[in-house]
Amino acid sequence: KLVRFYSLDDASLKHALPALPQPVVALELTRDQQHLACVGQDGLIQVWQVPEKRLVQFFRPASGRVAALAWASDHKTLVFGGEDQQVTVDSLSLLNGHLADAQGIFALAIHPNSGWHATGGQDGQLKLWETGNGNPLRQFLGHQGPIRSLAIRPDQQQIVSGGVDHRLLVWNINDPARPQFDIKTPAEVTHLAYSPDSKKLLAAGNDHLLRSYDPQPINPPPAQPPGQEPAQVTDGHTASISSLGWSTDGTTAYSAAADGRVHVWKIASIGATAVLSGHQSQVYAVAWDPAGKWIASASNDKTVKLWDATSKQNVRTSPPQGGAVYAVAFAPNGNLLLTGGGDKTVRVYQTADGSEVRQLSGPTDAIYTVAVSPNGQRVAAAGLDRKVFVWDLASGQLLQTLAGHPDDIYRVDFNKSGTRLASIGYAGNLRIWNPDQGQALYTQKLPVVAYGAIYSPKEDLIAILANDSKVHLIEVPGSAR
Repeated sequence: KLVRFYSLDDASLKHALPALPQPVVALELTRDQQHLACVGQDGLIQVWQVPEKRLVQFFRPASGRVAALAWASDHKTLVFGGEDQQVTVDSLSLLNGHLADAQGIFALAIHPNSGWHATGGQDGQLKLWETGNGNPLRQFLGHQGPIRSLAIRPDQQQIVSGGVDHRLLVWNINDPARPQFDIKTPAEVTHLAYSPDSKKLLAAGNDHLLRSYDPQPINPPPAQPPGQEPAQVTDGHTASISSLGWSTDGTTAYSAAADGRVHVWKIASIGATAVLSGHQSQVYAVAWDPAGKWIASASNDKTVKLWDATSKQNVRTSPPQGGAVYAVAFAPNGNLLLTGGGDKTVRVYQTADGSEVRQLSGPTDAIYTVAVSPNGQRVAAAGLDRKVFVWDLASGQLLQTLAGHPDDIYRVDFNKSGTRLASIGYAGNLRIWNPDQGQALYTQKLPVVAYGAIYSPKEDLIAILANDSKVHLIEVPGSAR
């Protein structure tokens, strides 16, 4: 059952191949001595790559034993015949083979024209090879461990590798000197896929999450390869992701996993789909109207601009206020637009024509935040005077002044029912108020600088944005719900 190779010089045994499960009845070498075909009593034909001692292909006739076989002069075509009274012509599909990593190859990517291919393996090196002869073209060094995934950008200008070292290295395909990006990832990168338009890069991790990145290189290149935060993270699989793919629209991606499910995702655009230009200074706040028709923006230039969400055109700009405008909010029906700013007033405008309906007074310092209750009846605002003011929107009457905050207030937010009001201060002080009775139902001090707070739809949690790179979720106690 073995095929043995002997030296013609001294008849010494060079090596043996564990060729077949049945006794060998015939064998044939190609003239270039690169491939060996051998057949056993059961009719199974095996083709071995001789220099590497590697099985590369097998043939099994429809019936009967094979008694004879021969290679054509092209070293690819095999002819065999036997008990079935037929002569069969078949082709060796393997063009060539080469050693890329002695310890194992874990990732392979093939150039669209098949002229070269890339490998990544145990040695942590990304290598490019000529497909025709297996000669090395170049190698890219940088990973501190095995490479698990590779992808070539459709425009053929870039290649990316992901490894067990929790890194994505993005390279100019012609420049192995330094990567264009060195992206730290929370998990090993197991699969990679570029969108058809080359504008998005999708990475699957062994944490069962998908992350999308912007692969467009920075020009001019920075001194050191920059990192990058994911533009989007998708969560849904409960087991390891086994495959990734894109639809031709460049916005829909598919992932399959060991949980037996295929997920279809909408992948957000990398970067901005539009830029609304026109403010003369810093923009402090933006808001969508409930119907999604308008976008309002507030700026340090003392104006509020209304934008058409479809055309992205500026529809209207308010007359300058008495100071910078820090806050903007729409009423639930979208008919009214409210602003707050450095002039210490809340201004109420008609969305339709931009006319000012009324001003809500009471604060003695700049207003940083404005919120409208879900039923559209009350307005809450707060800022540098460390108090929360609550008005009746229809009449403009001041209903409550909620005092007790030890720090400047950066955000107020009604719960979905409109029965509770949360406020968060710069120094991390959280208050939950009964806005009708004017009393604080709950207080908590977080050891952070806080920038915002918002109720969950179920009213049981409050999410707080902070300067420690975290979002803090605070459970609302029953007594404060």
